[in-house]
Amino acid sequence: IGYECTSLTSSKIKDLNKRKDNNYTRRSILRIYPSATEVASGNFDPVPHLQIGAQIIALNTQTKDDFAWMMMSYFKAGKFGD
Repeated sequence: IGYECTSLTSSKIKDLNKRKDNNYTRRSILRIYPSATEVASGNFDPVPHLQIGAQIIALNTQTKDDFAWMMMSYFKAGKFGD
């Protein structure tokens, strides 16, 4: 079985269809990263990306904002893969 990985910027999430992309992430890997126009070191909201099933979400862990804390706590609690 072959796998593919698609990389999208965080700003592209608005263009995605939740149902269609959730089916996509069941058989492929979806990686989300900050857009090139991001110059601040803050993080974007990872929740919409998690809702469509993104497996890799690039956040700046050096910036301890609410979004980074949320992702770290979810990871430590083992919430991914449920």
